[in-house]
Amino acid sequence: MNSARPHIIYKAQPSVYRFTAERARYWAKSGVMWTGFAGVTLLLLASQVPVVKRGIMSKIPGIGEYWKVEEED
Repeated sequence: MNSARPHIIYKAQPSVYRFTAERARYWAKSGVMWTGFAGVTLLLLASQVPVVKRGIMSKIPGIGEYWKVEEED
């Protein structure tokens, strides 16, 4: 008679302070979304700074015309 074998074989997972690759995969989507939200918010708050207007905002394809800065003579 065969003894019952477990269907799951448990292995130790490498972790840093109990944060494993499986948990990182779980939190990755949320982290990317929050980072994107923070980046867009920062750009919109800084859009009134002339250097940001000229260097970043005016070079966005499609909507960069809104932030174009006329060059002074």
